[in-house]
Amino acid sequence: MARKGEGFHSAVAYNTHQPRAAHSTTQFGGCSTSAFNEVSHRVRSSGVDSLGRWAWIRLQGRTQGVGQRDLVVISAYRPNPPNDGHQTVWFQHNAHFSRTNRDAEPREAFIKDLSTAINKWRDDGCSIILGIDAKDDLSSYSPKSFRFRMSEVGLVEAIQSKHPGSHQATYQRNLRGYLIDSIFATPDVPILAAGYYPFDEHVTSDHRGLWIDFDLNRLLGGHHEIHPCSTPAGDAQQTGGSTICPIGGAGLYAVQYSGSSLYPRIRCCPTAGRHHQIPGGQIRSDTR
Repeated sequence: MARKGEGFHSAVAYNTHQPRAAHSTTQFGGCSTSAFNEVSHRVRSSGVDSLGRWAWIRLQGRTQGVGQRDLVVISAYRPNPPNDGHQTVWFQHNAHFSRTNRDAEPREAFIKDLSTAINKWRDDGCSIILGIDAKDDLSSYSPKSFRFRMSEVGLVEAIQSKHPGSHQATYQRNLRGYLIDSIFATPDVPILAAGYYPFDEHVTSDHRGLWIDFDLNRLLGGHHEIHPCSTPAGDAQQTGGSTICPIGGAGLYAVQYSGSSLYPRIRCCPTAGRHHQIPGGQIRSDTR
């Protein structure tokens, strides 16, 4: 029997347009967003991008005047620039655009399509939190940078706003020291603290774990029991190409996978002291 306040809701994204290869159970890319415990009972809706570029959960927010301001939490994975691989995320998306006669470069299409989705949620009056592996130098604010493009839809980089000038390399093999993973939010999200975990702390990965803590009661209304950000448990610690972003202390996670054997059965989702697994196997991740 579940204890009071327990619950779980997850949105898992993968590329539904890629034919499954007979010799492989691996598909690179994908992400998931999960809500746990009391927060899961505030879920109004959830969904995914059909290319596996982002997954989102919409939480019922506090009443403001005659309306209600919901919170949308998004996990997103932007493809790397093209290389010689034929199973990379960029190649997957480019092949789909070719099949559907869309003249679009996958990295630019990602920004345009995500911006359209964010604008729609903002038009609905929603607050936004976005956890992302952007594959871009997020310390840069040039007009073509991902960070600048997100500012055009009203999102600010949440961690650097708390720690100006702190540019931690979030990918272990990034010799230039770039910050490529981050958490963005609309200015109305009351962020109390934010930061980066050391490599391999809380999650075994070649990416750092990222976190923010915010006033959930102020954002969603009502009373929510707040706990410190918990350590991801079980198989969720073994996602070698993943970025895990604990968001707040009450049970929100945004996870980006650079490569996983999913199709579409597999996900291990972290929560306090244990893990939930959608039946079908174990996570295996690689970076391409």
